[in-house]
Amino acid sequence: MNIFRSLPKWYVPAILAVLVTISFAMVINNYGLGVSSDSTAYLDLAKNISEFRGIVNYNGRFINQWPPFYPVLLGAFTFVFGIDTLLASSLLNIFLVFICSLIFYSILNYLKVEALHSLILCLILIISTSFTVFLWAWSEPLFITILAVSTLYFLKWESQQKRRYLLIVSLLSGLLLLTRYAAVGFILGYSFYIFALIKGPLKVRIFNVLIYLSIILIVTLPWFSFNYFQSSENGTLREFAIHFVSKQKLNELLLTLKSWVFPNWKITLLVLTGFCVQAVAQYKFYQSTNKVKSSFLPGILIISYLFFLLTSISFFDFHTPLDNRILSPLFPLLVIIYGQYIVRFNEDFKMKIVSYFLTFILFVSVATSSISLWKTHYIYGSGYTSDIWTDSQVINYARKIKKKFIYTNANDILGFQSSIGQDSIRLIPFTIDAKTMKENEDLKEQMNKMKAFILNNKSVLVYLNNVTWRWYLVEPEVLIKELDGVQLIEFDDGFVIRNN
Repeated sequence: MNIFRSLPKWYVPAILAVLVTISFAMVINNYGLGVSSDSTAYLDLAKNISEFRGIVNYNGRFINQWPPFYPVLLGAFTFVFGIDTLLASSLLNIFLVFICSLIFYSILNYLKVEALHSLILCLILIISTSFTVFLWAWSEPLFITILAVSTLYFLKWESQQKRRYLLIVSLLSGLLLLTRYAAVGFILGYSFYIFALIKGPLKVRIFNVLIYLSIILIVTLPWFSFNYFQSSENGTLREFAIHFVSKQKLNELLLTLKSWVFPNWKITLLVLTGFCVQAVAQYKFYQSTNKVKSSFLPGILIISYLFFLLTSISFFDFHTPLDNRILSPLFPLLVIIYGQYIVRFNEDFKMKIVSYFLTFILFVSVATSSISLWKTHYIYGSGYTSDIWTDSQVINYARKIKKKFIYTNANDILGFQSSIGQDSIRLIPFTIDAKTMKENEDLKEQMNKMKAFILNNKSVLVYLNNVTWRWYLVEPEVLIKELDGVQLIEFDDGFVIRNN
């Protein structure tokens, strides 16, 4: 069954990584990476870092809403290769796809999963919906890659108890925290595992936890110290809200998890049938003669990460979405758990055939869930780099506006798709504060100010109909009514209001 047995061990992951990387590069060749509002902030930070202006946005304001490792790394790519930040983000993600493929295969190989099975499981991960975050200029690809490397070295430390592996895990955990603050969830999981599930004297376990946390502190202390002093002057801070997690959030969590494997009822039935066949075959044919030792690490990391997210949403950052982006680090851990499950059937030919059958069904299911996302990005692009914005009539008109202050419902898109500086763009007034859900008491004053600027020919209003997610802004009908008598230029995808 193992057709790779005659090949050197490194051939399989190397060939897999090269083919996957080439395929990924082809997918993003037409439009590059997808860009969102967070992406524009990352790209802006990276540009300023590459020009040695500091961790600041377009108007020089210190940004601590996100940790610095991703924009710093992106800025380094930009500076070293002498390219723009969007291209640098594409090159970085291509590199991360290559590394992640190698590391994930190495994890499965370390857990004694057969080469062919490891290959299929790697493909399941790479084509999955969760892996589509690599199509975007986000910090998640870097986050997932660092998590994969730290998982590999933690598994090595768990089995070999070599102190250098724990030190490497600690260093990587620090970098993980400097990539996304959500890494606290995984750090809690690692700490609990070291203390509660690694065998050894209590003093040794406490000592190992202290070493682990101390290295993380050393790695992250410069950032948090710098953050503390800068924030007191001109930092941007997250706004928190105390609100217990809602049923809507839990439903969002379940729907995201379901979307990874169960896109429709037919596929769901197919997967359940596969598991039933596996269960029946295991009952009839399989008699365990050797117990394969499995690690509980992936399961603990999943639980601790979800615990952190739900706690954060309940008591702090209520608006954190439980979507594919935030949950994407969990799918590789789920695949590792499945890999540990099928390892126990390596020595039984009949059960091995059944396990390959189940894996094939999972491959079909995951591919069915995600193929449309990969195809859409290849044909149309994603986010602000998609053709809906590159071919926009409104944006093409806005590119010709010179020396005017612009009010718009799409400040990030307009800034990204044109040469207009962000300091010349402002969002139109909002009716409801999206964070506090309170009505805007200054709405009338803000509307009058905007109207005065437009009437005095100092400003132009640019509205894009396809920006449907900013429900809290003044509606287009109200804008047109309030600015009645001023020149209205209508397009298929929006309108422009100006006084000449």
